[in-house]
Amino acid sequence: MEWPPSAPEFAGMCELSAEDFDFPTVQEAEKNIFNYRREGNIKLTPFEYTLYRRMSGDFYDLSRMDSKSYWREVKRYYQEVEKHAVNGGELLQQPVLVEEKEKEFVPASKEFAQAKLDEARSFLGEVVIDDN
Repeated sequence: MEWPPSAPEFAGMCELSAEDFDFPTVQEAEKNIFNYRREGNIKLTPFEYTLYRRMSGDFYDLSRMDSKSYWREVKRYYQEVEKHAVNGGELLQQPVLVEEKEKEFVPASKEFAQAKLDEARSFLGEVVIDDN
């Protein structure tokens, strides 16, 4: 390229491309989305999560396509999200799923258990409750 570049060449140099954003390749993104759908505990990049959300309405149809058609559609979705992001569109953040921690079992004291049994007896009235 000659220097200084012509106006169209300079405009082309200023234009952002997908490489400027360090997006995953279409194969990497598809693999991560596939694993996320199967396992659910994969951390997706904002680009991958946006791609996942765009594709989510068509997962059933995508799963029934032959390989060539499947990859053509995945690439089409990828290019849509890529264009959206390069043009300044917002990428979605993957929601943080909170894992429920297993609570430690602490047995009730005898006094607490007896108080609850007495409460149940008074509520039930004449019904006999076997303490054994």
